[in-house]
Amino acid sequence: NCKLINSRSLKNKLVGLQFMLTNEAPDILCITETWLTQDFASCSLITDLQYSVFRSDRINSHGGGVCIITRDESIKAVHVTVSPSSNAFELIAIDILNLDAPVRIITVYRPPAADTDPIAITNTKLLIDTLRHLCDVDFSVIINGDFNLPNINWSDPVLVSSRDYCSTIFSTFVSQLALDRKSVVYGKRV
Repeated sequence: NCKLINSRSLKNKLVGLQFMLTNEAPDILCITETWLTQDFASCSLITDLQYSVFRSDRINSHGGGVCIITRDESIKAVHVTVSPSSNAFELIAIDILNLDAPVRIITVYRPPAADTDPIAITNTKLLIDTLRHLCDVDFSVIINGDFNLPNINWSDPVLVSSRDYCSTIFSTFVSQLALDRKSVVYGKRV
């Protein structure tokens, strides 16, 4: 099973995280807004549990960050190098190799920004370019995360006002990706 959560800081929720990993035993746990920094050891998240941690922490500011935690017993995952990196969003990608066919999982956190802000529009285009690059594989891709695009109707991403630029750009990408690749795309807005 696979879960997506928005933690709004994992450091103060370690007991709850370890309870979830022990009692629910998800095969894949995708987490947005980890608020972790490079000086926080990944082993602190899983203690002695048989899980692997893949992270992308926000650099040079507070908040953000994403991670994917996989259960070693059921999932053989490898980290996918993401380039170029950006301070505009956090993204982590892994390939699951031990299923009938490989699957790429991408977890994204895009910070809130005004839909018409020129910098946000540029950053949204960079995110889309990065996702397009990561989706250029011959197997299934699952994109999940917190995109902070409240004007998108995730049940029908085409339904967006044309004045909501970031939402329009991203919903067009999602629609094209779904048509081109028959991919599964999940959005979460908190």
